[in-house]
Amino acid sequence: MAKDNIIQFPTPEQVSAKEAEEIINLASDECNGLAQHLCMILNEEIQSSEYFEDTDFYDETRQESRDIYVITNLINAMLLRHIEIPHELQKSMDKLYIKIKQLSQLPETQFEVSFEPDFEFIPDFDININDEDDKDDTDT
Repeated sequence: MAKDNIIQFPTPEQVSAKEAEEIINLASDECNGLAQHLCMILNEEIQSSEYFEDTDFYDETRQESRDIYVITNLINAMLLRHIEIPHELQKSMDKLYIKIKQLSQLPETQFEVSFEPDFEFIPDFDININDEDDKDDTDT
């Protein structure tokens, strides 16, 4: 028999519950590692720009650090979805997709930002972890 580089995955009948859990854990770990790797590359690329040299994605007291943490977990959830492993953030991503599509339909003037000397960003939303809009069907 010729040797090839194709990995034969076992059929469901050949896999015990313990083996299935092990396969899922390995796949999940790979998705997590890949998401972290991609965000490290993203970090390097962003910091190579003169506008973002002082960005610190590893200091959790800075908002960009919290943002990249969320982005890393969203990438992980995306990769898991592709291999049909559920993740809590997938429902939130579906809702965000709809919101982003709606935002993309707004006139560009909705996205204009003034950078006058006295410009101060004041969010038009509350940061509320228990926001009813973001609850999934499984949340209580």
